[in-house]
Amino acid sequence: MEERILLGNNAQFVKLPFEDFVQAQKDLGIREVELTLQAPHFYLDSYGYHDLTEVKAMLKDAGISVHSVIPLPYRYAICADEGTIQHEKTIGYYQQAVLLAAELGAKYLLITGSGANYDYAPERLMD
Repeated sequence: MEERILLGNNAQFVKLPFEDFVQAQKDLGIREVELTLQAPHFYLDSYGYHDLTEVKAMLKDAGISVHSVIPLPYRYAICADEGTIQHEKTIGYYQQAVLLAAELGAKYLLITGSGANYDYAPERLMD
């Protein structure tokens, strides 16, 4: 029989403190979570991210590990033209997301193609 993993995700807790999310996962017996890197739980931009000491301590105390993280695209776009400020900042943003994910011990970083310029032909966007 295939093993199934149930992951908690903080996206629905955006209006609550992060510690409420952690406590809910602990109460439910969830031991692995997927974290959406969204404010106010996480602050991330093309220059860096906030200190994760408290986040890591809360998760460790609850016996919860991080399976994956999802950086929200906000106005960053992996489809931005090279040489543009948007492209430069997008690359920086996702580089910081990779570092943040590694610091949390995440196995996966999940990104989306959001933010594409729909003036371009679909083939160009797929490339």
